[in-house]
Amino acid sequence: HILDMQMGTTIEQIVEKALELQPNLIGMSVNFGQKLLAFSLLDKLFEAKKENELNSLIIAGNVIPSFNPEQFFHRYPDILICDKEGEYTLRDLSLYIRGEMELRKVNGISYLDADTGRIVHNQAITVNMNEVPTPALDTLKDIAKYRGALTLETSRGCDYSLCTFCPRDHKLRSWRPLSSDNLLKQI
Repeated sequence: HILDMQMGTTIEQIVEKALELQPNLIGMSVNFGQKLLAFSLLDKLFEAKKENELNSLIIAGNVIPSFNPEQFFHRYPDILICDKEGEYTLRDLSLYIRGEMELRKVNGISYLDADTGRIVHNQAITVNMNEVPTPALDTLKDIAKYRGALTLETSRGCDYSLCTFCPRDHKLRSWRPLSSDNLLKQI
């Protein structure tokens, strides 16, 4: 299930749906300007976990959590942070949830080690851009209706990789384009 706050979904609706569905995994993307909103939602989700009303594994990703995971771990010691590209991370998390992979082997995440109190940063395998599907566009009309944000990313990374202002290290440093076929499909 995808619940998108850009389309009018409220924090209360997300929490209600999480309690109803009891998903194995709740993932959230936190972009610029969304940290306080994310904290409001995470406060409610982790409170539900504390009260044993929810048993989901919770992971946050995108630029804000990956740029400064400490602020999330300080507030939510049990959260996972996807601090690199997420496609292989989600695949590995499904294996972890089923007991088929150890957390220390999940691609591209950070977590707080319960024994040492230290942040563990797992290695990340660079995503093959032609191995994963292009983003779905089925909600395009709704995003426009609610005046949400839409970006067209036809590549990832950067060959220059020296800009001191750029917090997008989670997209990795090497430049990788979509194939011509996938680029044309996405456009």
